[in-house]
Formats: sequence, structure tokens, C-alpha cells
Amino acid sequence: MLASAAVVGFTTASIAVPSKEQAALKRLKKLEDALREPPPERHHETNGRKPEKKGIVAVIVAELIRASSGILASFLKASAAPPTQSAVGSPGSDGSTADQTSSI
Repeated sequence: MLASAAVVGFTTASIAVPSKEQAALKRLKKLEDALREPPPERHHETNGRKPEKKGIVAVIVAELIRASSGILASFLKASAAPPTQSAVGSPGSDGSTADQTSSI
């Protein structure tokens, strides 16, 4: 039984673990494949780097910031505008509830 276990272990190891020659051939094939591939396109706006891939959360946050900047700008513009004079000269603005036509 011990001898059969040793034979099975040796056979499994020789199948599972590649030899040095097989590992070298595998590395050489990877290098050849890399040399055959065309060079990646370089975009002038990314300075030769790959464009970053953004996740869905990053896209949502970016859109929220973009939308809130417009809302904030309109809020600041409205708050910087002078107040309107429509309420100052209107009848009954002094707090009285009397009708203007009945005071004749």
C-alpha cells in the first residue's frame, strides 16, 4: 500500500507541476504574444495613460455634484439680487385689515 501511494503521489506531482522546460516555454509564448499585439492607442487628453474606469457610485456622485453646483449658483444669484419693492407700496401692507373703499 505504501508503494502504491508513492506511485500515485509521484504521478500526480509530475502531472500537476510543470517542468522547468515547460515553464520556460510558457513564459516565452507570453512574450511572443505580447510582441505581436499592436501598441495601445495613445490619447492626447490622457497623456498616454489609460482612461480611468469609474464605478457606478463615482458616476452618481459626480452627477450629483454637477447638478448641485447649478442649483447652488442659482441660489447665490437669487440671494445676491436686491429685494423687490412690490410689498412696500401695496394697500394693507401696514397690517390693517380695513378695506380701502369703505374709508370714504
